Amino acid sequence: MKANPVSIVVGLLLLAFSPFTVAQEPKTVGDWLDRGGVQVAREELVKLLSGAVNSGVQHGTNAKFRNDMKEDGSLKGTAVLANGQTVDVFGKWTVGQNGELLNELNNSKGSRWKSSIFYFKFENKYFGASSRDRSTQLLEREIERK
Repeated sequence: MKANPVSIVVGLLLLAFSPFTVAQEPKTVGDWLDRGGVQVAREELVKLLSGAVNSGVQHGTNAKFRNDMKEDGSLKGTAVLANGQTVDVFGKWTVGQNGELLNELNNSKGSRWKSSIFYFKFENKYFGASSRDRSTQLLEREIERK
C-alpha cells in the first residue's frame, strides 16, 4: 500500500502541534515546580524588586499593572482595570519572612487593599502566585531594571 502524500503532511502537522510536542507555559505552582521552577528566596526577591519596575496581571481582578518599586519600600505606578479605565497606584511594599511580596496599596479612585504574592522563577522567567499551594494559578511577571 502506497502512502498518500497529503496524508503524510497532515500527519506531520498533527504531530508537530500535538500537546505532547508544543511547549506550554505552566499554569499552576505545581506545573512550575515539576518543570524545575523554584520559589524566589526572600533575600533574592528584595534585591530583584528594589529599584525595579514590576508589571503583570493582578490576581483576582485581571487589572494590568506597572509599578515602580522604590528602594525605600514605596511604590508608584498605574493599573488598567478590566473596564479599560487607568488609575494611579501608590503604596508600600516589603518582603515577608516566607518570601512573599507584601503590598499595601491605594489607587486614585480611593480603593485600598493589601496583597501577598509568592514569586517563582525558572531560567529568566518570573511568575506570581497568591499561595504556594500546588493548584494555585501562576501569572507572569516582568521585572525591568532601570
